[in-house]
Amino acid sequence: MSFRVGSLAALGALTVLLHVDAHAAWPTDSFRNVPLCTADGPQVDPAIAADGAGGAIVAWQDARHSLGIGSDADIYAQRVDANGLTRWAFNGVGVCTAAKHQIAPAIVADGAGGAIILWSDARGGGPLVTYAQHVSAGGVPMWSPDGIIVCRAFGGQMNLAAVSDGAGGAIVAWQDGRAASGSGFDIYAQRIDGAGMLRWAINGVPLCTAAATQTKPAIASDGAGGAIVAWEDSRSAATNVYAQRVDANGARLWPMDGVAVCASPRGGLGFPTVAADGVGGAIIAWEDHRGTSADVYAQRIGASGAIQWADNGVALCAAAGDQIQPAMASDDSGGVIVVWESHPNPGSTEVDAQHVQPSGALSWGADGVTLCGAPGRPSRPTLVADGHGGAIVTWEDTRGGTSDVYAQRVNGAGTSQWTAQGVAVSTADKDQAAPRLVPDGAGGVIITWEDHRSDAGWDVYAQRVSGGGALGGGQ
Repeated sequence: MSFRVGSLAALGALTVLLHVDAHAAWPTDSFRNVPLCTADGPQVDPAIAADGAGGAIVAWQDARHSLGIGSDADIYAQRVDANGLTRWAFNGVGVCTAAKHQIAPAIVADGAGGAIILWSDARGGGPLVTYAQHVSAGGVPMWSPDGIIVCRAFGGQMNLAAVSDGAGGAIVAWQDGRAASGSGFDIYAQRIDGAGMLRWAINGVPLCTAAATQTKPAIASDGAGGAIVAWEDSRSAATNVYAQRVDANGARLWPMDGVAVCASPRGGLGFPTVAADGVGGAIIAWEDHRGTSADVYAQRIGASGAIQWADNGVALCAAAGDQIQPAMASDDSGGVIVVWESHPNPGSTEVDAQHVQPSGALSWGADGVTLCGAPGRPSRPTLVADGHGGAIVTWEDTRGGTSDVYAQRVNGAGTSQWTAQGVAVSTADKDQAAPRLVPDGAGGVIITWEDHRSDAGWDVYAQRVSGGGALGGGQ
């Protein structure tokens, strides 16, 4: 077969146009989506931050140079713009490709189109050490190759939780094992500025070094350059929830070892989540096992550390069955919207939600509203505020036989705004899991997740959903 030169040029131009069209617009169906990384090996555990221009930056754990998840894994990142076009190197920028494995990234927007990315790192061969890297809006790592050390105290650090410091840097809290062997974990924190300078004590400031063990920190900004951190705490016979506020200079503002957010003698509390209340304090929610099943409770703590609501918290849902793994977002009016995975009957699963006012009053009935009760197992919900008193929620969903990604918008009155049981965000072949989302600045969201549509293993994909529930660039 032969082609004239003009035909070859036309074919080449068409190929370029098709390539641009395929990558420069968000797909409008749930079978395609935008691939952020389809490199060899599994890519898992995506973390996402808004880029401030309608797009997002996603970081993940990447084993393209490895034989499996967690074995010599690295940290990579990609920026996707408001149009669905990936802006950095194909399959992402190497944030850290040091020896051994780097895992569990956390990410914070830098306010200038880039991000600060943190992770747990085993390059030294011992316990995990905390590292960080600043990646510019153009995808260029700005600090030392493979990152700077945030904490390398003996005993290791894990379960990183990070938030912006409001000045181009980040505050990160972690579960810390430097205490004497066998005495459990503590909670420490550090502030990193936009230039990569550590602003607090070497290896971080202690937020809690109480007896026994403290784990699973969650963090929110205090609105004044500092942060409020909550965690699981087993200093008493039962596991409870404590919190501490630290200012921009690293000084603890509440009593040493924190304030008891919930100290129920029945204990069994877990999975704390925290959101700022807009006046220097925070609202904290958790999974609570004080009854015969798991419920969801919340408490507000003021800027001075004073408890604001009923002792040991307000029940957001105490219905039959288990309510587990809450996630929370501010309503921008001093209250919060909380979502959770609910198991009202054996074999059934729902995604439920509740609005909690600044006073602790519940807006959506005693047990909240159901956002998805479709057959299958909707699970692991998370959310962001929609800027209008409501929220956009995403979750894993197995109604189609494999795990997919769905989403729903709920308004301030507790009414679902999109298709009943949620909008299908990704229903590609095989499993899609662990969705995370950020606002797109135009009333919608960008959602990212682990994706198994390829036989080669897990990849990272993304999709925009408009404020009206449409996939792609529409309204």
